This record gives sequence, structure tokens and C-alpha cells, in this order.
Amino acid sequence: MLLAASVAYWGSGSLAMAAIAGTAGENVGYYGVAAARSWTSWRAADGRERRRVVVLGYTLRGLMIEFGPSEIAYLVIHPVLLFVMPSVLGDTWGGWLVGKLVADLLFYGIAALSYRRFQGLIEPSVGS
Repeated sequence: MLLAASVAYWGSGSLAMAAIAGTAGENVGYYGVAAARSWTSWRAADGRERRRVVVLGYTLRGLMIEFGPSEIAYLVIHPVLLFVMPSVLGDTWGGWLVGKLVADLLFYGIAALSYRRFQGLIEPSVGS
């Protein structure tokens, strides 16, 4: 997030561009890890195409249930905070860090509520 925001800010001088780039960088990093984890599940089902489709379906469903609502809120609040907080604090990097922290607290709070409420759909018993 900081790298993407910094490059965009230094290249454009625009906090708005930095906010958008920082949000995009954050999502690429976060969901890149999720994709890598999903890939290991996919490879574990090697040679069993039906099983692979089932694993992919459960993974996508779980991601949408657990992170869908939090991602919608995050995509709105994260760039706003990355844009506003540097001006509020008078420090670009400090503002980005505080904005990221507040947005992350919101994201993970909503994700935790979703996980607790819908854990049975997120982590189904595949073999039963």
C-alpha cells in the first residue's frame, strides 16, 4: 500500500491518485495471498477435476461471504482516509498509516462479524 501510494504521489503530486493507487496496492497484496492459498487447495485436489470444481466453488463462496461486505465498505472508506488523513495530520506518510489503520480496523471488524455469523458456510464440511 505504501509503495503504490508513494509511487503514485511522487509521480503525480496528487493525494487522490495516491489514495487510489494505495487502495489498489493493498488489494493486490491482500488478495494475492488469498489466491495463493486457494491455489494450494486447488493443487491438492490434483487429478480429481470434480473435486477441484467443488473446492473452487467453496473457496469463492467463502471469500464472498466473509470478505464481501467488508470489502465494499473498505473500497469506499480506504481511499477517502488515504486522501484526507495526510491533510488532517499534516504528514503524508503518517496520514496514510493512520488512514490505513482505521480502514483496516473497519475491514477486519466487518469480516470478523461475517465470519462469526456465517462460519458454517465459509468452512463447510466438504467430505460429509
